[in-house]
Amino acid sequence: MKAKIKSSLIILMILAAILASFLSITSVNAASTKTYTSVQEVADEFGPGGSAGNTSWPNGLASYFTTEDHSSYDSWSSVSVGGQTYYYVTNQASTILAQASQTAAASNAVASDSQAVSQYEDITSGMNIRADTEQGRKVLTPLVGVINIILGVIVIGIGVMTTVVTGLDIAYIVFPTFRTGVDTSKSAGGGMIGAHSQDKNGDGEGKLRLVSDEAVFAVKSADTIESGKNPLAIYFKKRALGYILLAIVLFVFLTGRITIFTTAALKLVDGILKLIQGASLH
Repeated sequence: MKAKIKSSLIILMILAAILASFLSITSVNAASTKTYTSVQEVADEFGPGGSAGNTSWPNGLASYFTTEDHSSYDSWSSVSVGGQTYYYVTNQASTILAQASQTAAASNAVASDSQAVSQYEDITSGMNIRADTEQGRKVLTPLVGVINIILGVIVIGIGVMTTVVTGLDIAYIVFPTFRTGVDTSKSAGGGMIGAHSQDKNGDGEGKLRLVSDEAVFAVKSADTIESGKNPLAIYFKKRALGYILLAIVLFVFLTGRITIFTTAALKLVDGILKLIQGASLH
């Protein structure tokens, strides 16, 4: 399932990249066809007050024009736009025309891309795509009974397993004879309660199958680190959080109040969003 989801995401990313490339190529090709025949035509479009609406010359053209009077120089020519006369070196006219074509292509490409994005946004907004939870609920309704049965099996399984493990833990802690038999089985690497031959605990020793690490720790701790303390007290102290969480999960499953988790998650997200919105306003 994870592999299929990952493959689908990769395909979507590739399609998006192809679409973006297609839009860029199309816009650039459309924009690059414009040419200019005179410097005055360039000035009428890109000069301050020209048809492009610029208040100053674009970066690519600004270096070719000056307002300083060069009318007495034979190598200079002039153009007028927006009531202002600009001077340029005559033999740079072809360079100015080429630069104007590039400037127009870049400007039109940006405009074309923006228009394309706007059009696709209009399409998706027109679709009004959103999660239809009502229809989803109707589709899932026939499965509710099956889900309840599965949850019931899970609850019973968790309850039985917890009872068995806790009972064996207590027996390991309270009855030395039982503990000796388990430890012997552990050393031998076999038996139902003994050790998996390949499983290791934090000490690199064999790990017991059904007796928990907490029970083993409680016995060792009562003999060494917390000498004199009741090993059962040490054991239940370490297991307390697990029992509380297990009780909460079982309560939710048994009462059908699984919305407790979803409601809490939604309130958390809502609170985070409000914090972000509040921060952005300041």
